Amino acid sequence: SGEIGRGKCEWITDNFADEGLFKVFALHHHLISVPGTGRERNIVWDAGDVLAILRETEVDLALCGHKHVPNIWEMGSLLLVNSGTVSSYRTRGRTTPSYNMIDIRPMTIDVSIVTPGKTEFLTDSFPRTKAFPQSNDAPTHTVATNSGRGRN
Repeated sequence: SGEIGRGKCEWITDNFADEGLFKVFALHHHLISVPGTGRERNIVWDAGDVLAILRETEVDLALCGHKHVPNIWEMGSLLLVNSGTVSSYRTRGRTTPSYNMIDIRPMTIDVSIVTPGKTEFLTDSFPRTKAFPQSNDAPTHTVATNSGRGRN
């Protein structure tokens, strides 16, 4: 219905309270305006409250993607990643179908925007605020994100 709501905000606060854990929050609609996508009618109504709670509970990574346009924002220790769509040509602006590959490494979070059929892709690296010192920087987890529903 376009909002997270008070009850779910309390649930987020309760369930993301553990300190020291790497925390990922995912939702369909986005929390911030996506550049190049036109009118902003798909931001959750209580986005400001949700962003404040995510920062307070030290969530590391928030995933969303409703607009089908990839974008990344750093908000202090919170990394907000919006995905494109790999299964639809209903993209906005000049965006081509894509998906995100996210490598969660001991010292960084590496986000790659991948276009199907291409061997080169854009990757950016962001420092982890809760780094885990290890002897190498191999990914500890990899996440693929795609906002499409499979319809053209």
